[in-house]
Amino acid sequence: MPRMSKLLICSSGLPGSGKSVILEAAKKMGIPTVVMGDVVRTETRKHSLPSNAAHTAKIMLEYREKYGKEVFARLVSKEIEVIEGDVVLVDGVRNPEELEYFQSKEWRVATVAILSPPELRFERLRKRGRIDEVADRKEFLERDQREISVGMDRVILHADYYLVNQYLDMERAVAEAEKIIKKILENTAK
Repeated sequence: MPRMSKLLICSSGLPGSGKSVILEAAKKMGIPTVVMGDVVRTETRKHSLPSNAAHTAKIMLEYREKYGKEVFARLVSKEIEVIEGDVVLVDGVRNPEELEYFQSKEWRVATVAILSPPELRFERLRKRGRIDEVADRKEFLERDQREISVGMDRVILHADYYLVNQYLDMERAVAEAEKIIKKILENTAK
């Protein structure tokens, strides 16, 4: 019997929505993970730029314009190809072209959108303290607009599954994410 193609569980969500929840659930379940944002940060450092919000945004937009909207999917696919398992969680898909690229490799794709209200996302970003995070509300709204402008809204709108990450502590949120992953695995095994 021929081996099934890889299943990519692709998460998407605006900054601060809690994509780390599904990442944590996948790790807990022994599913390998790749983070698309890490690829953007790596490419930013290759240009000797600090990986803050302004520079990562600049690289993200420049690369997409120069190399195509699916450029980061192409870059991360090299990492996916060497993973032994049949299931991989891809964190941080930002546009439909990235999903189409994964499908062009004959990988099966399931999308999960993580949703959280803006005020909660802003607070999470402020507490996270990463160098590429937002400094104030204006920058927060600009970052949202930038993410939406590359197509994230279409990925979220057409997602196969949704995780509303509001009022949940981390443990409960991870448990909900595990349920979604199990449901995806059940539905794709058919």
